[in-house]
Amino acid sequence: VAYNLAQFVGWSMALAATVQCMAAAGGMPDGVELWKAAGPGISKWQWFAVMEVVHAAVGMVRSPVGTTGVQVFSRLVLVEVLNGLSVKQAEGIAPFIAAMSIAWSVTEVVRYPFYGR
Repeated sequence: VAYNLAQFVGWSMALAATVQCMAAAGGMPDGVELWKAAGPGISKWQWFAVMEVVHAAVGMVRSPVGTTGVQVFSRLVLVEVLNGLSVKQAEGIAPFIAAMSIAWSVTEVVRYPFYGR
């Protein structure tokens, strides 16, 4: 329950950071600005999600290890690619970052309370 609560709070903060950055920019900020606002939280909570693979592996949850692993590690690849981008490389990808940030955050804000019951 504590894990689910922590993830819920963390992803809520990531969603808020994304929306606040977009609101402050009056629309779509540049990719660097958006990732600077939302990326640290998304990175942190996505890395913490590795525990879901552990939970599946040790039988704490009924989720299949393979499916959980693919989901978590594919997200980690995207997070680390974004963390490694230069300012020049990040130009023009703000719509991707916004879509990813909002989709992941909304999904997790709904999912974690459900699993925490």
